[in-house]
Amino acid sequence: MAKKNKYSKVKPKVSPITLIIIGLVFIGLGLTIVFSIDTPSERFKKIFNDEEGLYEISNFKKVNKKVTNEESLVVVFNIGSSGEQQTSPAPVIKELMEVAKGNELYTNYKFNDKVSKVYYVEPKAKETEALAEFFKEHEVKNISTNPVVLYFEKGELKAQYIAKEYPEIINEDKEKATLIQNIRNFLEAMDKEKK
Repeated sequence: MAKKNKYSKVKPKVSPITLIIIGLVFIGLGLTIVFSIDTPSERFKKIFNDEEGLYEISNFKKVNKKVTNEESLVVVFNIGSSGEQQTSPAPVIKELMEVAKGNELYTNYKFNDKVSKVYYVEPKAKETEALAEFFKEHEVKNISTNPVVLYFEKGELKAQYIAKEYPEIINEDKEKATLIQNIRNFLEAMDKEKK
C-alpha cells in the first residue's frame, strides 16, 4: 500500500479582508499615479508660467471653426515635428505673453483690446492637407516648418508672423532685439485696418 502524504492536506488560506486591503492599496497607488500626471494644458502653463490663462491649447478643427465664425483671435501654429522644425515656438510664446501682461516695450499696442486668448495649435499629421488648404484660403505666405503666428479678425487674416532663427546673429541680446522688433511688426499689422 502506498503511504499517504500527510502534508498535502494543508491548504493555505488568505482571509478575504486581507485581499480587500491589498486591492485597495493597489487601487490607491494607481489613482495616485494617474492624478499626478499633468495634462498637456497643465504642462504648457507650467513651462511658460501662464498664470493668467492667456494661452489655450487647441486643435486645428476648433481654431478653423472660430475663424469661420468670424471671431477675433491670435493663433500660434507650431508646424512641423521636432525632427524637422527649425525654430522653437518658446521665444515667440514668451514674448506674446509679455505683450499681454503689458510689458513696457509693448505699451503702445492694443493687443488685449483685440483678443482675450491666444490659441496654441500643434497640427497632427492627418491634418496636413486641411491645414495647407486653410493657409491657401487665407493667403498665408512663406510657410515652412517654423512656428506661424496669425491674427484673424472677422474671419479675415489681418497679420502674420513666421518665426525664424537668425543664424548670422550670434549675440543673444541682438537675437532678443530682433524678436521684439518682429513681434512689434506683427502687433502693428494687427492694429492696421485693411482697406
